[in-house]
Amino acid sequence: MCYNNSQKAKLKEIAKRYGKQMDIIEAWETVLEERKMKGEKVVDNIEESRHISAFVAPTCTVVTDNSELQAMQWGIIPSMTKDLKERDKYVKGNWFRNARADDVFKTWPYRYLISRNRCIFPSTGYYEYHHNADKTTTLYYIYLKNDVIFSLAGIWDVWENPVTKEQLHSFSVITTDANKLTAEIHNGGKFPHRMPLILDRENEDMWTNLNLNDVKIKSLLKVYGDENMDAYPVSKDFGERIEIEESKRLSFER
Repeated sequence: MCYNNSQKAKLKEIAKRYGKQMDIIEAWETVLEERKMKGEKVVDNIEESRHISAFVAPTCTVVTDNSELQAMQWGIIPSMTKDLKERDKYVKGNWFRNARADDVFKTWPYRYLISRNRCIFPSTGYYEYHHNADKTTTLYYIYLKNDVIFSLAGIWDVWENPVTKEQLHSFSVITTDANKLTAEIHNGGKFPHRMPLILDRENEDMWTNLNLNDVKIKSLLKVYGDENMDAYPVSKDFGERIEIEESKRLSFER
């Protein structure tokens, strides 16, 4: 599944890439600082974010049909969540971080969102573990060769805190079966052979278009080919590229 993203691009670069308004950056920074003061885990995309982990429910930069970039928490809190106890259950249990493309029209809460609340999670690459024969793991950084910033497809929802009446926007990343490259890398764990739904550039505006019908949406839920993808091993702290022994190298590395 996709739980570790990378946004090694400044907020201005992301705004330019998706044609979003630039004049909200100062307001955006203020919002982020306010959220930090409230104790939220905030991923500040004004600066580069090498590693964004879904497991800490970070606040991330997300693209919707809105003319401005949005701040959303990774891990949907469904709008019908009745109280703080239920919200905390979803956050602490790592619920709704990913949504499977093959179930997104059938599974709650995604089936209520896919037709009307679609978004893009900008990425410069993402991370997956490979399980080696000797029971060790190698962490890989996976990226697109010809796109510095590319689009992970997602869905989003908004929940109103019953105590403070504040609105929390949150999202999930949609996943598909893995292609040949990512299947070789992501070969273990609870959900092996999965990858995020990556959108072709020509389909990005279509994905966030609220007038898209379900037939067209389903046509976009497809596995991204590996022709434009590559990967390399990195240190376990999601750091720099490393060299690994030849016996552990995968077929695309030889």
